[in-house]
Amino acid sequence: MKTSPNPSPATDLLTSAVASSTERLARERARLATLPRLLKAAQRLVAPRLAQIPDNVFDRRLDLPNAPYVTLDLCPGTWNNTVYLTLTLENASGLNAEESLAVLEPFADLPAEPTRDSQYSSGVCRYYEFTLQSETGKTPVRLVITVGINVRPDSPTCRKVLVGQELVTRVEPKYEVVCE
Repeated sequence: MKTSPNPSPATDLLTSAVASSTERLARERARLATLPRLLKAAQRLVAPRLAQIPDNVFDRRLDLPNAPYVTLDLCPGTWNNTVYLTLTLENASGLNAEESLAVLEPFADLPAEPTRDSQYSSGVCRYYEFTLQSETGKTPVRLVITVGINVRPDSPTCRKVLVGQELVTRVEPKYEVVCE
């Protein structure tokens, strides 16, 4: 195969794509470099609150299948400088039960009002979401903390009650590709 001294449009296009990808990778490296600071900031804010929650809800023993337990998920969002932390109490005996309040109360003094308070009847549960924003150098960052309570199906205080029915109809557009 011969190469011409003048680059072809295809070669120019490929060169441009490589340059663009290289710039994007450099931006991503810079953004990833901020993640350890974000995670440490989240840890400083959340660790004292977790310490207030009774140890027994962090103990998920197989010999106590219906005992309440806590799950914790931490996800750094590199694309939007946000750290997502989700703390969920599973198998709660109720939304106002002692173990539910013990998980929620440490987060009551967060310097933010809940940005979302969702209750779902598909499963008896409730989620509170708090969004905190700050500046880390030049980069605005967010910490989104979600505290959820999932009530066990045989709860003595909470149950799903049929309160009505709703007929849901909607028109969905249907497309197909037509080429001439």
